[in-house]
Amino acid sequence: MGVNEILDFLCRIDSVLRKHQISYVVTGSVGSSFYSQPRMTNDLDIVVEVTGAQAGQLVTDFSQNSYYLPSLESLIVEIRRPNRGHCNLIDFKSGFKAD
Repeated sequence: MGVNEILDFLCRIDSVLRKHQISYVVTGSVGSSFYSQPRMTNDLDIVVEVTGAQAGQLVTDFSQNSYYLPSLESLIVEIRRPNRGHCNLIDFKSGFKAD
């Protein structure tokens, strides 16, 4: 995974999150690379602040033909966890993953 490819994946995610006014922050190796020595891994680590209604919009926008995203029901379970939950978004074409 090259820098340009992972940034392209991040830009696609950013576009959907901004469309629905979902706050987020990039963490992990990609996030820290903006402030220090670049270090790439095979995924993006993103923390989002999402509501149940916004989760439905994400399921719609990240098409099941192009991406893996858990079902809306699974996302709602994760959102309701006291310390919030976890999910993955996987781009079928590139194989890139965001946690």
